[in-house]
Amino acid sequence: MWIKAADLRQWYQTEIGRITKRVLRRRLRRLLPVQQPGKVLVIGYAVPYMRLFRHADVVHLCPKSLGVIRFPEEGQSKTLLSYEDEMPFKEDTFDYVFVCHGLEFAEHPRQTLAEIWRVLKSQGKVLLMAPNRLSPWSRIEQTPFAKGKPYSAGELNMLLKEQNYLMTQSGFGLYFPPSSKKLALKFFDLFEKIGDRWFAMMGGVVLIEAKKNLFGGQPVKEMRPKEKEKLKLKPALGTAYKQQKSSR
Repeated sequence: MWIKAADLRQWYQTEIGRITKRVLRRRLRRLLPVQQPGKVLVIGYAVPYMRLFRHADVVHLCPKSLGVIRFPEEGQSKTLLSYEDEMPFKEDTFDYVFVCHGLEFAEHPRQTLAEIWRVLKSQGKVLLMAPNRLSPWSRIEQTPFAKGKPYSAGELNMLLKEQNYLMTQSGFGLYFPPSSKKLALKFFDLFEKIGDRWFAMMGGVVLIEAKKNLFGGQPVKEMRPKEKEKLKLKPALGTAYKQQKSSR
């Protein structure tokens, strides 16, 4: 089941959504570079986490499957609506790419990762945040992490290797129950500490950072098919002569 960007914004405004944002911001800070990247591309829906890149030059690409949400709400917009597997950027443009609520909705995940590889600079890195297939969060439909296609850490790592990335660090997050009940939300910090120590692979999201493998190269990708032009058929040689002969 898919979802729209407006639905994601509405969910993050609920109590469970606000706690989720708070928990995942902590996780992301552990993985993000200490020095803020210069130019950052964010793919998917990442408005709740954009403050992590407040000192960077950010472009927020909203895939057409999700729809667009303006960011920021005031001032010059940094949002772009485009296909995630055919992005309108030159090669070696970005220092860092963050994919949030994006890969699980990608129609062609391999092409998307190949396109990210293309627009990353030679020392650039990508950070993927995707629903964990092994977690209850990917099964409770009241949360956005049960929408789209979930991944295990192994599946994401294999996808990255296929597209010539080298994993640099990884982790999990979101251990409190995917429930809006007050008891579950009240002790979310305790659940996070217990899960981090004893049930690491059961976190609601998988977080993997990887860099370009420049020695592996990239295969030439197949372009998005365009509408075929109608063929103008011409009569074969001798057809006119046969038609004249038959009319006599």
